[in-house]
Amino acid sequence: MNRGLKNLLAFVTITASALLAGCGGGGSHNSSGTGVLSVSIEGDAGSASGPIGTSHHLVVYRTDGTIVDEKTVDLSSGTRQVNFSNLPAGTLHLHIGLAATTGGLEIGAVDTTVPGASAPPPVVVTMAQTVSTVQVLPASTSVDVGATQQFYAAAKTADGKFVYSAPAAWTWSSDTPAFATVTSTGTVTGVAVGGSTITALYVPSSINGTASVSVTSDVPTRSKWTIMVFLNASNTLYPYAVQNMNQIEKIANNPDVRFVVQWKQVRGLDGNDDPLFSGTRRYLAAYDSTSLSSSANTIKSNLIQDLGDGIDMGSSDTLANFISWTKSKYPADHYAIVLWNHGAGWNTPRAARLISRGISYDDESGNHMDPWDVNTALAGQHFDVLAYDACLMQGAEDLLEIADKSDYIVGSEENTPGPGYPYHLVFKPFVDTPDTAVPDLAKSLVTAYQSYYASDPTWKTQQLHQSVLDTSKVVAFRNALDTLGSALVTNASTVGPVMNSIRSACGRIAPGDGYTYYDLDQVSEQIAAQTTGTTVTAANALRTAIADMTVLSQGNSHGLFMKGVSIEFGHSASMNGTYGSLYSNLKLANLTHWDEFLTNPTANP
Repeated sequence: MNRGLKNLLAFVTITASALLAGCGGGGSHNSSGTGVLSVSIEGDAGSASGPIGTSHHLVVYRTDGTIVDEKTVDLSSGTRQVNFSNLPAGTLHLHIGLAATTGGLEIGAVDTTVPGASAPPPVVVTMAQTVSTVQVLPASTSVDVGATQQFYAAAKTADGKFVYSAPAAWTWSSDTPAFATVTSTGTVTGVAVGGSTITALYVPSSINGTASVSVTSDVPTRSKWTIMVFLNASNTLYPYAVQNMNQIEKIANNPDVRFVVQWKQVRGLDGNDDPLFSGTRRYLAAYDSTSLSSSANTIKSNLIQDLGDGIDMGSSDTLANFISWTKSKYPADHYAIVLWNHGAGWNTPRAARLISRGISYDDESGNHMDPWDVNTALAGQHFDVLAYDACLMQGAEDLLEIADKSDYIVGSEENTPGPGYPYHLVFKPFVDTPDTAVPDLAKSLVTAYQSYYASDPTWKTQQLHQSVLDTSKVVAFRNALDTLGSALVTNASTVGPVMNSIRSACGRIAPGDGYTYYDLDQVSEQIAAQTTGTTVTAANALRTAIADMTVLSQGNSHGLFMKGVSIEFGHSASMNGTYGSLYSNLKLANLTHWDEFLTNPTANP
């Protein structure tokens, strides 16, 4: 699977089991460690009020919400004890849910925290017993202004056993909401510098427990680079999200180069039945030297914000909010952003009309961003490097939309492999030598990408390409394209008879997907070779402008014809029909005469 849309549509016909067998990012949640947690469940209920059932679902989470392990026990089978082994180090969240029968709705729960690899003490859970105390964890902690911390409350007997409680049995409060607020489920948010006492009341017994939270200043510190990744895995690319995060963690060991990721995935969407979490989260990447050597489906990055469900990653407003938030919280001398998703250049292939042109397809909302939406999202912002980890986005149409938003733009004229960038390689020079000139750092996204896939048996036989474009040269490029478009229209009667010959002499991009994208340098070369007069002059001038704009362009042995930037080169019949109906919305159509050429039946039969 690549990051193009035709493959997205075909993918939904593949079963989840086949997907996980053939793609990265799947596998067990179990992770290595030395801790063993023993949980005993008492089957005999007491006389006090409270939920009673036979089915018990036990889940161990990391504090960022990723699952370490889970088990289900039915007391009717005689099982009374469950052991979790090989637990990782650190504080873990233990959730035990109670249902009346196997597969039933959860009617009661116990939530607490346990130490991981340090041999946690055994846990005993009982039903309908008299509650004597309430435990609130963490007992004390600190959070930054604007940050959140999840607290857990548990009812306990006089001898320390945990008692199942119904979901509605608890109320939470903060004694000083001006400093810290708390939700009905125990999530505390720092509001202002100060201290608060958080209280959890067990309503049936009117017994409460407390914890303290200190809210500290969140004064941002400046680094040399902040690299943002807008990771929209709310679609068929979800199997590669964990892999790419692990690659980032492998190199996140320089405090002067910070990776900030907004990541969405949705349980049950496109076959994603077992995600690490469901919803949208913001992470600050944390170094993990073993991230690529472990088979576990885990991450160790710092969860900064859990945005919950319903965030639309196909919205320009969502992207704009992520950028503004990141720049305010993680200021830097230089900024890079990666748009991680499926891409379709300026348009969708005619064979896949269900999904239209653009990038960042959110299958939950059904929305995506058109090229002009990306421009809107980046309004008022500027980057040193903008990179598309997506198919087909290094086109003239997309370039002109955002040329004023980034000094350098990196992307592919062609489809890109499903696993996307090898982040631990393409961004390693940023981490190792952050003071290197920006264009030289940007080149690493091209060279490391090509080197990585050159030995990949699945992808080395495909047309692969990446380039870096210098946007300071875009105005000259745009003017040259405009001149060529005008010359083609002016000389329609002489260029029209050879236009199909020109098209046939050029390599088509994503030839199996229904697009009519072509490398613009190769098209210009053939126009210069097969026409005469002012058209030849204009075509050669455009080739010079492309070369001046292109910092580096590399195609593999199957993609050598691609020199930096593609363009729409469909027949006038399709450009005057449904396929080309939105071309006039593009800046390119308003700033050049290329669209007049495309729709001219004489010049472009």
